[in-house]
Amino acid sequence: MSPEGLLKCSDAELEQAANDREGLQDLFESIWEKVRPLYAGQPKSLQSAEGLSLAHLALRLAAHAQNDRLWIEAWHMMARALSANEEFEKAGRAAQRGSLFRSARHRSCRRKMVQAKP
Repeated sequence: MSPEGLLKCSDAELEQAANDREGLQDLFESIWEKVRPLYAGQPKSLQSAEGLSLAHLALRLAAHAQNDRLWIEAWHMMARALSANEEFEKAGRAAQRGSLFRSARHRSCRRKMVQAKP
């Protein structure tokens, strides 16, 4: 299913899509194809609004999948889409959330690795 098609899905259908690990990665790549060309400095447009909807979708999918890497990716999509939609303060907070989550995840992994050493 296309990312645009998923925008019309129920939460249960999104959860089902999130459980398809291989399909989920392909779906994230498709969402990135729509979000990546967006950038700050261009006027708000239908494309930036669609990108924002797709970034919200990516966050919901990542939450259902409980996948840290996808969660970080989704926050970066959100930051890019918000910036392109001229919502700069929100974009900064979204980028910060993705970075903080990544930092916390790495600290947690490092802590587990140190604790596992004999």
